[in-house]
Amino acid sequence: MKFFKNYSPKKNVKILIVDDEMTVAQMVSDTLENYGFDTIICNRSEETFKYLEEHKIDLVLLDFVMPGLNGVEVAKKIREESNEFIPIIIVSAINNEKDKVIGLRYADDYVTKPFSIDEMIARINVHLRIGQLQNELLASKTRYQCLYENIPEMVISLDIQKRISDCNTVFCNCIGTEKTNIIGKPFLAFFSEDEHILLNSFFNQLKPQTISDNQRIFRLKNHCKGDKPIYLNIQAVRIGEQEAGLDIIAAMKDISISVNLQKQQKMARLQLYRSARLASIGILASGIAHEMNNPLTAILGFSDSLLHRFNEGDAIDQNEIIEYLNIIKTESLRCRDVVE
Repeated sequence: MKFFKNYSPKKNVKILIVDDEMTVAQMVSDTLENYGFDTIICNRSEETFKYLEEHKIDLVLLDFVMPGLNGVEVAKKIREESNEFIPIIIVSAINNEKDKVIGLRYADDYVTKPFSIDEMIARINVHLRIGQLQNELLASKTRYQCLYENIPEMVISLDIQKRISDCNTVFCNCIGTEKTNIIGKPFLAFFSEDEHILLNSFFNQLKPQTISDNQRIFRLKNHCKGDKPIYLNIQAVRIGEQEAGLDIIAAMKDISISVNLQKQQKMARLQLYRSARLASIGILASGIAHEMNNPLTAILGFSDSLLHRFNEGDAIDQNEIIEYLNIIKTESLRCRDVVE
């Protein structure tokens, strides 16, 4: 009973009575109106659909045998053409198992004539309650589908085998194809093979009914943006029951601009580091040049002096030669130390 605690019968419930015998139809109509229901009588099956188009009908009482389309054919057409769930009860004097089975293919109940008024009212109330719950479910599904389709990020649904069971328009636009060409394909097919292990690990770590804490970045392989890679930030959640296979819903955000910007920033930092190293090398080279120039000046000066005096035939004291050579040696060792 907890499931139905929010159910409350609607006021002004409209019931369509479809029966070619006006006497029976009028009797049923009068009885139902005494119980507070609004009724509409239609004695031809072909007119039923016009009434359904022009009126908001909450339940249909449908005779099995009628001229033209029979009750089963009318019920089938109502199911195929109606956007809402309308409970259908077939009322018939035919009481055999075969016809009941045929009638219940499209109808929700089968009541044989003559019937108890109390039982009929009870059955009507049951099916009105079911109809209300069905329409609430349909409305909830419609709202969910609208939200699913209009989320500004890519959204996909995966079955237990990680095949795409549904996807929204944003994902289709990113891939560059229609949904019919995507449904049923393995999700991993849209990523390069070197991403498959990480993707499988990511999905296998998901816990039921819990959104993944760890956001992972993956590169999309098939897309409509040419050679430019698309990087996706994926978050996912497992839904459903274990026995039915846990479905996965994944939301994917295109972060290609952010990733490319980070790459550009990284390249800029590397260039800056290279420039800084080159500047450091320049400063080092300048310092080395300065340190080398002083001893080289002394070496060149004393060696030129000795060569000049030898070439001119000037007398040179041996002690003076030794002194000059010692200076040249000392300054040469100084250059060696600077190089080291």
